[in-house]
Amino acid sequence: MTERSNSFFDSMEHEGINDPKNYKTKLQLNRKKEYFEIIKYGYWNLMRNSTVITNSEFSRRAIVNALGLYNIHILSPPIDIETFRNVALMTKNYNETNDSILVISRIAPHKKIENAIKLAKILKDRNVGKGMKIVGNLYYYFFDYYSELKQMILDLGLTDYVTFEINATLDKLISIIRESRIYFHPMVGEHFGMSVLEAMAAGLIPVVPNEGGIIEFVPKKYQFNTIEHAAEIITYVFNHLPKTEQIKISYDINKFSNYNYIEGFHVILNELLSRRRK
Repeated sequence: MTERSNSFFDSMEHEGINDPKNYKTKLQLNRKKEYFEIIKYGYWNLMRNSTVITNSEFSRRAIVNALGLYNIHILSPPIDIETFRNVALMTKNYNETNDSILVISRIAPHKKIENAIKLAKILKDRNVGKGMKIVGNLYYYFFDYYSELKQMILDLGLTDYVTFEINATLDKLISIIRESRIYFHPMVGEHFGMSVLEAMAAGLIPVVPNEGGIIEFVPKKYQFNTIEHAAEIITYVFNHLPKTEQIKISYDINKFSNYNYIEGFHVILNELLSRRRK
């Protein structure tokens, strides 16, 4: 008994946890790891015995890599194309100067809104565009992050170039879209990007990272790999791209309509019913 006890305490000392508090912490971490493995195993079994539907090829590959599941259906969420297309085709006057950049995103750290502010600094220094509007919902637990973003804007001298519109209504969002020409997406690795499609339906030129589900529907010429690259794309759009290009962008996304979503869901459902009959 004595020999086993000494061996136990020797191992504790070797691992640097001879302090009882540290030992308790290690036990808690081990339990958390065990609980996580149990939950992970249960989740994997749930997924394996379910019909898995995801929103993009990017998401499908992530599920395959994480869980080893291969029979996965892709059904992109529906976009209210007509509501936003009306902005592009009925309310925009292409003789007007709609030279603002729009960002639509929840105000949350994982959305990387600071990337938009870094971009704004480059654009303002180059005298490109009339400004940037960041539209998004804000929840109380991200107030500190919002304060950090506003301080960043102040420190970079962008108070006359970047503004926020918090918890905007749909009418307010549409009003801002009318004043915009470019949509910028700051988050790398977005699994789908509904706001990108809504902006495209409204005729805005999307400038997005070259990683994630977004690249499955945004033209390659509008995909960037660095913030500096994004600034180059936007500069080109403002200086050289005809504004009628916005109409073409709007019509490129018909496959994401409510009608096509319903049709896609029916295809998946009929396939599952057919398997069951067999």
